[in-house]
Amino acid sequence: MHNHYYGTPRQPFEKHLAEGRSVLLDIDVQGGESIKRIYPDAVSIFIIPPSLKELEKRLMQRKTDTTLSIQQRLKNEIQEMGYTDRYDYIVVNDELERAFNELSSIVIAEGLRGKRMKGKIKEILGDVSEEEQS
Repeated sequence: MHNHYYGTPRQPFEKHLAEGRSVLLDIDVQGGESIKRIYPDAVSIFIIPPSLKELEKRLMQRKTDTTLSIQQRLKNEIQEMGYTDRYDYIVVNDELERAFNELSSIVIAEGLRGKRMKGKIKEILGDVSEEEQS
C-alpha cells in the first residue's frame, strides 16, 4: 500500500516463536492479514496517531518524504483506519511513554494467557504424573 516492499525472514521469526518468545512486527494492514492467516493466534495491535494533522506534522518533521509521498501516506492511513475493527488492540500514539506502557502491558498480559503458559506449567510440574495433576 505504501509502494515499499519489505519482508521478515521466516526462519529467525519462527525460531523465536519456538523458543516461546514474543515477536513484534511493524507491518501494514496487508502484512497483518497475512500473519493472521498463517498464525491465527497472533495478537494484533493497531497503533494510531492522535490525529491526521499530527501524523502529517510528524511526517513533515522527519524530512524524509516528499509532499506528494506524505499526502499518499495520509490517504493510506485513512483507508487503513477502516481495518481497526479487525485488530485485538488499538494504541493511540499521542504520548510516547504512555503508548509504550500500553504496548508493554499488552505483551505482558498476552504472554500470561493460559494457552501460552503450557510450557511453563509442564516445567513446574516436571515429572508429576497426569493422575497426580487431576
